[in-house]
Amino acid sequence: LALVFGIIWLICAAVTRYSSLSALVASLGSVIFLHYENHVQLMELFALLTALLLLFHRENIMRLLRGEEGKTGAKG
Repeated sequence: LALVFGIIWLICAAVTRYSSLSALVASLGSVIFLHYENHVQLMELFALLTALLLLFHRENIMRLLRGEEGKTGAKG
Protein backbone atom coordinates (compact mmCIF):
# COMPACT_ATOMS: atom_id res chain seq x y z
CA LEU A 1 0.00 0.00 0.00
CA ALA A 2 2.83 2.39 0.84
CA LEU A 3 4.41 1.63 -2.54
CA VAL A 4 1.11 2.37 -4.34
CA PHE A 5 0.74 5.63 -2.40
CA GLY A 6 4.34 6.60 -3.18
CA ILE A 7 4.07 5.84 -6.88
CA ILE A 8 0.83 7.81 -7.21
CA TRP A 9 2.34 10.70 -5.27
CA LEU A 10 5.49 10.74 -7.40
CA ILE A 11 3.57 10.69 -10.68
CA CYS A 12 1.18 13.42 -9.59
CA ALA A 13 4.01 15.56 -8.18
CA ALA A 14 6.04 15.15 -11.37
CA VAL A 15 3.07 16.21 -13.50
CA THR A 16 1.62 19.01 -11.35
CA ARG A 17 4.50 19.99 -9.00
CA TYR A 18 1.94 20.36 -6.19
CA SER A 19 2.89 18.29 -3.13
CA SER A 20 -0.45 18.92 -1.41
CA LEU A 21 -2.46 17.85 -4.46
CA SER A 22 -0.24 14.80 -4.83
CA ALA A 23 -0.97 13.73 -1.25
CA LEU A 24 -4.72 14.15 -1.74
CA VAL A 25 -4.69 12.20 -5.02
CA ALA A 26 -2.47 9.46 -3.55
CA SER A 27 -4.79 9.12 -0.55
CA LEU A 28 -7.81 8.71 -2.81
CA GLY A 29 -5.85 6.35 -5.06
CA SER A 30 -5.01 4.20 -2.04
CA VAL A 31 -8.71 3.88 -1.22
CA ILE A 32 -9.45 2.83 -4.81
CA PHE A 33 -6.55 0.35 -4.77
CA LEU A 34 -7.80 -1.21 -1.52
CA HIS A 35 -11.30 -1.48 -2.97
CA TYR A 36 -10.07 -3.33 -6.05
CA GLU A 37 -7.88 -5.58 -3.92
CA ASN A 38 -10.97 -6.38 -1.81
CA HIS A 39 -9.47 -5.19 1.48
CA VAL A 40 -12.78 -3.91 2.79
CA GLN A 41 -11.81 -3.01 6.35
CA LEU A 42 -8.62 -1.23 5.29
CA MET A 43 -10.50 0.52 2.49
CA GLU A 44 -13.09 1.79 4.97
CA LEU A 45 -10.36 3.03 7.31
CA PHE A 46 -8.48 4.77 4.50
CA ALA A 47 -11.72 6.26 3.15
CA LEU A 48 -12.37 7.78 6.59
CA LEU A 49 -8.79 9.06 6.83
CA THR A 50 -9.01 10.51 3.31
CA ALA A 51 -12.29 12.24 4.17
CA LEU A 52 -10.64 13.73 7.27
CA LEU A 53 -7.66 14.79 5.17
CA LEU A 54 -9.98 16.59 2.75
CA LEU A 55 -11.91 18.16 5.62
CA PHE A 56 -8.88 19.46 7.49
CA HIS A 57 -7.11 20.70 4.35
CA ARG A 58 -9.95 22.78 2.92
CA GLU A 59 -7.75 25.89 2.90
CA ASN A 60 -5.08 24.12 0.84
CA ILE A 61 -7.74 22.86 -1.55
CA MET A 62 -9.16 26.36 -1.94
CA ARG A 63 -5.66 27.73 -2.66
CA LEU A 64 -5.19 24.99 -5.26
CA LEU A 65 -8.48 25.89 -6.92
CA ARG A 66 -7.55 29.59 -6.94
CA GLY A 67 -4.07 28.81 -8.29
CA GLU A 68 -2.43 30.27 -5.18
CA GLU A 69 -0.82 27.13 -3.73
CA GLY A 70 2.97 27.03 -3.94
CA LYS A 71 4.53 24.45 -6.23
CA THR A 72 7.24 22.02 -5.18
CA GLY A 73 10.64 23.44 -6.01
CA ALA A 74 9.31 26.96 -6.60
CA LYS A 75 11.27 29.78 -5.01
CA GLY A 76 9.57 32.41 -2.98
